[in-house]
Amino acid sequence: MNIHLKIQELRKKAGLSQEGFAERLGVSRQAVSKWESGASTPDIEKIIAISKIFEISLSELLTGEKEEAPLSAEAPAEIAVNDEKYEELLQDHLLQIDEMLKKGKKKRLIWGIAIILVVVIVIFGYLIHHNNELHALEANIKTLQSDMSGIANIRTDINHQIYSIRQEISDTLKKEYGMVSDFDIEYRDMSFPDRTVVLDIYASPRLWNNGDRISFIIESDGERLTVDGIYEDGTATATVTVPLTDNIQVSACIISGGTTVQERLDDIRSLLSLHLLDVDGHGSISSTYTEGSDSFTLDGSVSVFVSTKLYDENKSAKSQIKSLTLEFIENGKATQTVDMLELKPDFNAAEMCNFNYSVDTIERPLKAGDTYEFVVTLTDLNNVTYRGVLERIEIGDNLTIEHDKSYYGSFEAILP
Repeated sequence: MNIHLKIQELRKKAGLSQEGFAERLGVSRQAVSKWESGASTPDIEKIIAISKIFEISLSELLTGEKEEAPLSAEAPAEIAVNDEKYEELLQDHLLQIDEMLKKGKKKRLIWGIAIILVVVIVIFGYLIHHNNELHALEANIKTLQSDMSGIANIRTDINHQIYSIRQEISDTLKKEYGMVSDFDIEYRDMSFPDRTVVLDIYASPRLWNNGDRISFIIESDGERLTVDGIYEDGTATATVTVPLTDNIQVSACIISGGTTVQERLDDIRSLLSLHLLDVDGHGSISSTYTEGSDSFTLDGSVSVFVSTKLYDENKSAKSQIKSLTLEFIENGKATQTVDMLELKPDFNAAEMCNFNYSVDTIERPLKAGDTYEFVVTLTDLNNVTYRGVLERIEIGDNLTIEHDKSYYGSFEAILP
């Protein structure tokens, strides 16, 4: 799970509005909105503050995975203490590096990075030691398999934290010493049928001489586009239409006096996914058969849950649904259709809504090989279709009625 989705999930679980959460952190609501949409990422100090507010570890915040408690009778206390020490050390050194970067103290920065690397090496030594112990005991003590998994997760979490530290340092160094002192990238006019999005790019070169030129390079879905920037009053701008994907990379290229310098500005991640709805559902269908009868009945209910990843107080989740239908399919052919959008939602809020439909009793002949499915199809305002089989019933060779719930909650998004 990405950090922006984790922040949104934690805020909702805590019952906090974006305004309330922003006030506790001492930032604007717009900043929180950008974090949750993936448009920007909180800095190290704010990440630590968020982990303290929700009382979770940095690793859980960064990876979205909870640390499993060890099952060993002797090891838990030791591991918990060590993990707490490493958590405190990482937090202290992260703050120190952040302060050094802000003050521009290069020598102290180098020492800070060296210290954090030593801490990481110690942690890895600790993990390797325990992993070796677990492997030695695995053949005879199966109960320690959970501990092994937990330690592997800790190692993965540390890798994520190291990557985040490197990224934070890289971003800060770019701001302080890069060829671009500031930039902004805005997106608009998303087209799902064309699978495109328009980017407005703004960049302020740190140095600029008469005759210099700037261009922007955008890589998306295997395509590489180059567009010339227009420089005026200290800022270069460009507008370009690019493929709409979950990984768009934007770089600036400055040509000065025959020298060309290129610098990565930003990686725009999850842009496509963030604008898709989350659709989930399940069927609670029961079958009834009386011995000696040549027929059986089906009844119960189906539920559909729809939520949006991007908070917009003026646009509810329900308002983004164009159509929502339930089909009863017999042997591959739809015989009954229900417009679920006409139903009053059991729950309707800005970010989520759900619909429940009670299935009237359906009686059918008991015939080997027959199949029945309850299928929900949703289309959103972008003409993206989401289809899910909520329950499948099959009549076996010996006339047994078998319910297949393996499709439970699995909706496929089909782009136009």
